[in-house]
Amino acid sequence: MRTLLLTLLLAVAPAVGADTGGPDAHSLAGRWTGSCDWGYSVRHYRHDYRLILALGPDTLEVLQWIEGRDSPGGAKDFALMLLTTDAVMKRTAQLTFRGTESALQFSLATGHLEILPGKDDDACQTQGGDYTLVREGEVGTFRPSFDCARAKQPRERAICASPELSFLDQRLSLAYRAAELRIGMEDDTARNTKLRQFRAAQDEWYSKTLASCQAADCVSPIYRARIKELESMEPER
Repeated sequence: MRTLLLTLLLAVAPAVGADTGGPDAHSLAGRWTGSCDWGYSVRHYRHDYRLILALGPDTLEVLQWIEGRDSPGGAKDFALMLLTTDAVMKRTAQLTFRGTESALQFSLATGHLEILPGKDDDACQTQGGDYTLVREGEVGTFRPSFDCARAKQPRERAICASPELSFLDQRLSLAYRAAELRIGMEDDTARNTKLRQFRAAQDEWYSKTLASCQAADCVSPIYRARIKELESMEPER
């Protein structure tokens, strides 16, 4: 197995490798989607994402999003999390990055990049399942939440041209989704009214606040302010 992994690493080194001998951190950037294969007897309701931005050849910024919970037997027991703590991870080995409390270990053993399960992903494996996180998109790319082929506004083109702004756009999209689902699951007779008000507020933010920004330098502060507002609507975690 070690021989196979070394062979694969050497094979991709000219295209995505750094002087460390493994993939440069920039080649690991992107949106990673998690899935659990439990077979036909057990359903899996959890959707996992890792938004990963390279801050340098050996440093990653990681945003984790989890919607739902592993539910053996098909019980719909939902939980929402948008984790931003311990976001910066530094390379500690060829395919391992570690923060103060958690780590990501990448694998090339299957012929393409994957993230190996961590301690928070054990629920799938304890049921005899196979858990993987596979990146969407091409090596070294990072896409925003919208289709760049249809980008017309200067702001949209600036976002598409910048991995950092694309990362922020994905983060905003997830923060909005988390807040919307949080309101939608409230046991409250006024829930539908709250949802309409929430969506109307987002439309107003888009048509007024965001529409006033048509240059790359104003995207980040506007996005970060809105993300902070949306995350303040999240339950304590």
